[in-house]
Amino acid sequence: MDATRFLAENVLNERRTVTYRSLSRALKVHAHRAKQILFDFHRIENAKKPHSVHATYLISGIQNPPEAPATNGHANDEDEIMQSSPYLPSSMPNQEVTFNQLRIASVIIAREEDLEGALVRGKTGGITSLTTGASE
Repeated sequence: MDATRFLAENVLNERRTVTYRSLSRALKVHAHRAKQILFDFHRIENAKKPHSVHATYLISGIQNPPEAPATNGHANDEDEIMQSSPYLPSSMPNQEVTFNQLRIASVIIAREEDLEGALVRGKTGGITSLTTGASE
């Protein structure tokens, strides 16, 4: 079956949501190819009639680490905790986590109208589904 015909029947006529996974299975193509087909269909249909097809994006990536607190290593001007013996690197690994070492993986699902704000938080993204009408 032709990809454009399949998408026109399901998205435009039947008003079904078509995901890259369902498209991949229906057309027996690789998932990356299905994503490209969805992207092309979305672009072409919205060029014909703006806002006729709505995309949902999946954005994933590693968030920037949180900024270190500006308290000079002390929380709320409390006294520093003194260690009873000096640190011996050969006997115990350093278990302190600095703010630069924190990495947070994030997955965001965003409507196309929310895409700009979502991309600020995520790193990579692509169309995961198409639908018509008002997206909620």
